[in-house]
Amino acid sequence: MYSICYVVVDNEKLRYYNQLMKSLTSLKMYNPKIKVNVICDKNSYNIFKSKKCEIFKKAKVKAIDLDESLGQAARSRFLKVNLRKFVKGDYLYMDTDTVVCKKLPDIKSNKSVALSYDFHIQDKAQDLPLIAKVVNTCGIDLSECEHYYNSGVMWVKDDKYARKIYKKWNKWWKISSQSKLAVDQPALNRALFEEKEHVDVLDGTWNVMLSTYITGINYLADAKIIHYLNDENSPYKLAHPEYQALDYNDPKIIEILKNPRSQFEECRVVGLDKKYRLNVVGYSDIINLSKRIKKDANWSWNHTVKPFIANKIRSTKDEDKGKTE
Repeated sequence: MYSICYVVVDNEKLRYYNQLMKSLTSLKMYNPKIKVNVICDKNSYNIFKSKKCEIFKKAKVKAIDLDESLGQAARSRFLKVNLRKFVKGDYLYMDTDTVVCKKLPDIKSNKSVALSYDFHIQDKAQDLPLIAKVVNTCGIDLSECEHYYNSGVMWVKDDKYARKIYKKWNKWWKISSQSKLAVDQPALNRALFEEKEHVDVLDGTWNVMLSTYITGINYLADAKIIHYLNDENSPYKLAHPEYQALDYNDPKIIEILKNPRSQFEECRVVGLDKKYRLNVVGYSDIINLSKRIKKDANWSWNHTVKPFIANKIRSTKDEDKGKTE
């Protein structure tokens, strides 16, 4: 069985530590015996020690000596793209903006790395406007890459091919970091393309991405891990400032972690564009849509999702019209 790995770099405010602990708390609710590794820089480690943080009781914490002149985001990305060097054995890496929803099963794969498609869309990066803008800025050619993967949840085997992928990831990340963008995915996807025979796909339930892209709804009902992407436009409660400010032991947070698949802000559907983005989305209704999709093996975007959304828009307009009459 794999261990779980997190990367965290923080300051005295402990914002990312608190986010990590929310994810770790959810993980331990359903997987109390699983081993957890936390990799951080020495500055963060010393802060956690001085504040007597609970992380040392919950996980094995390893500090890496980094150049403190590097910015916080750069230090975090450095640790992430070099993680294979710091941890022994197979592991499942998770970003800190994640919530575990159930007991995690073993992963059976004859490949060295496994990930989910970014936003669950099996398209090239250039075909996704939000991603293409970043890719075109970072100086890495992904035009030949058949797919674009998300780095927020990664299963990684302890073998030479995984280490080779990480070595290439680090090389391409150094190139992309010259663009001043604190991103790691374009570099990772270039490395994965170059070693694609060693790459497997994790089904979407391992990394249910919830943002203004709503394609994650297909996997929400069976979600193993929810990834709310630290996006203020995400309908997921933990992405919102009022919940991010709460301590991981706060009763409101514990209640969210106990029922993670239903923790969405109530809002209304007002529009849909060609690339599956909603300007605003009523996620309590989207949960019902997710259940409907699960039951319908022949579901499709055009025949299942769009009519559902259109009906919600229609009913919202009728409701507003009734209020003004």
